[in-house]
Amino acid sequence: MPATHANVEHRTPNIEHRIMYSVYLIKKTEQSDSTLRHSAVRYSIFCSSL
Repeated sequence: MPATHANVEHRTPNIEHRIMYSVYLIKKTEQSDSTLRHSAVRYSIFCSSL
């Protein structure tokens, strides 16, 4: 059942992916203050949806 597996995989928390995404965001946000503020808001929304 590929569709069911994909659905479960999507719902299941993937800690490693979140950590990598966090590192990616942090590296991107180091470029500028405006980017930092924007990404911080997006990251807060991302975290609250977990």
